[in-house]
Parts: sequence; structure tokens; C-alpha cells
Amino acid sequence: MNNKFGKESCLYIKAKELNGKTYLQDSYFTAPFKIAKPFFESDYGTMSLMIMSSSAGVMEGDTYRIDIELDKGAKVRL
Repeated sequence: MNNKFGKESCLYIKAKELNGKTYLQDSYFTAPFKIAKPFFESDYGTMSLMIMSSSAGVMEGDTYRIDIELDKGAKVRL
């Protein structure tokens, strides 16, 4: 049975390496996703991202589209 109220939620992340450090080049999200401000925990150039969801769960008919692009040399911890 299809739920006519189902919705698609999107999360897009693109990271780029520049001078040995990874940066968030582009991002986009729709509810229930949210991306916290990137942070760096080490000297290895790794960017850490926290992805949050305000949803209580995935309902029947819902779809999640997650696209992550990393340029050559980019290091990301999700």
C-alpha cells in the first residue's frame, strides 16, 4: 500500500581538499535532515560533520536521498 503523504528528504554534501585541509564546498538538506557547523579535531586535515535528524522515524512512503561527493584527497568523518 502506498502512502500518499510520503515525502522525499534530501541530504547533499560536497567536500574539497585544499592545502592538506578538507573544507565543506557545498551542502543542501531538507527536513528532517540538518548539518551542524563543520569542526576539526586533529591536525590531519579531516573535517568532521554531524548530521542530525528531527524525525521520530521513517514512515511508510518516505524516501531519503543522500548524496556525498568527496574531491580527491578530501577526508570527512560523518
